[in-house]
Amino acid sequence: MRRVLDPPGGRIAIFTTAPDAKGSPAAPYPLATRGHFYTDEELAALPYEAGFARSHVTRTHEWAQLLVAQP
Repeated sequence: MRRVLDPPGGRIAIFTTAPDAKGSPAAPYPLATRGHFYTDEELAALPYEAGFARSHVTRTHEWAQLLVAQP
């Protein structure tokens, strides 16, 4: 994804479920055992590992994470 983004203004946004949601209505068992949940810090580190210059995670709800990264 980084390769096709416009460097000055391009960005990716990924909305995902936080680990706190395991066993909740947002990620009920046994469904919660089939996915991978990242802490905010782990999630923010992934774009840096892929070569992005900026990355941050915002909690939009106690069970929701919004990752935004820019090249």
